[in-house]
Amino acid sequence: ALPICDNLLTTDRQPKEMLTVKELAEFFDISRQAMRKHVDNLEPTYLAKNSQGYKTVLWSGVLHLALSVVNGRKGFLWIY
Repeated sequence: ALPICDNLLTTDRQPKEMLTVKELAEFFDISRQAMRKHVDNLEPTYLAKNSQGYKTVLWSGVLHLALSVVNGRKGFLWIY
């Protein structure tokens, strides 16, 4: 695994099924409020609630979220 992704892996080195807004905000280096706005724009099929009742993003939705976050940053433009 890449060093930057270590915080997204469990101890058995398998990817987590769901990531919280806080985890995603830390990974993409943006505020939780900004990440919440991106998450709220995702299709419901990419969202779930964890055992504590927090809204989470399924691993399948992280790519869509990454495109949204990167395209929102000044100076970056991904064409897909």
